[in-house]
Amino acid sequence: MSKHLIIRFEALSQADLLAKATHIVVCLRNNPYFPMPWPTPVPSLDGVEVLVNEFASKYQAALNGDRLKIAERNVISEEMIQQLKKIARYLEVVADGNEAALISSGYDLTHVPVHSKAKTEPGETA
Repeated sequence: MSKHLIIRFEALSQADLLAKATHIVVCLRNNPYFPMPWPTPVPSLDGVEVLVNEFASKYQAALNGDRLKIAERNVISEEMIQQLKKIARYLEVVADGNEAALISSGYDLTHVPVHSKAKTEPGETA
């Protein structure tokens, strides 16, 4: 079973989302596993970096609790999340199961559950 990138960014706090998005951009910049340029349907890393920087600015502005600033932050947050999800799908295709490549992306990976073998065979008693 291959691992996949975790793209449930909505579960993160705003601060954690900012940290994760920034980390992803840094990890993908000049990443040898995912050379640029990416195909046209994939968002450009430069474009995503602009969104991350704008999100950082809106995040700081919304810390005072101003509802308008929070709404503006949320709009940028949603756009940034959608772009990060599109990139993740592309990275999984390019990585083709290469765990090192996926790890290098900055995204978190799913954990494959380890199933232990039963100590007794069906129909036997312990």
